[in-house]
Amino acid sequence: IVPSIRYSGRDVPGLRVALADRCAEQQTGRFGGVPRDNTPPVLSLAHNTAANRYELSVDGEVASFAEYFDDGDVLVFPHAVTALRYRGNGFAEQVVRFALDDVRERGKHLVASCWFVAEFIADHSEYADLVADKS
Repeated sequence: IVPSIRYSGRDVPGLRVALADRCAEQQTGRFGGVPRDNTPPVLSLAHNTAANRYELSVDGEVASFAEYFDDGDVLVFPHAVTALRYRGNGFAEQVVRFALDDVRERGKHLVASCWFVAEFIADHSEYADLVADKS
């Protein structure tokens, strides 16, 4: 019996996912999102306007994203997500930096309701001016 984790009211197989990832890694020669043969993966950053999120893809697979809600001149970032198999590669930081650079280029401001986005801004003061006034 494989235990599962309950998340947002639905069962998510926990151990089963980890075991399936390990099997896939053995079959494909990939570990942690990076090929074992040292071939560098193809990374791409994109603004997916249809899904209201900024995405980082590895070899065409979305590995990390920062979702937002557009509230006129302000974008609200509720969360940033990195797929478990890609964690530890700095992908969330890359996608958040890409998103904040785009916010600046578009002349907008943001609300960082996601702890990761808020912490990133706190650690990178060059983005502090993008935070919308609380008034």
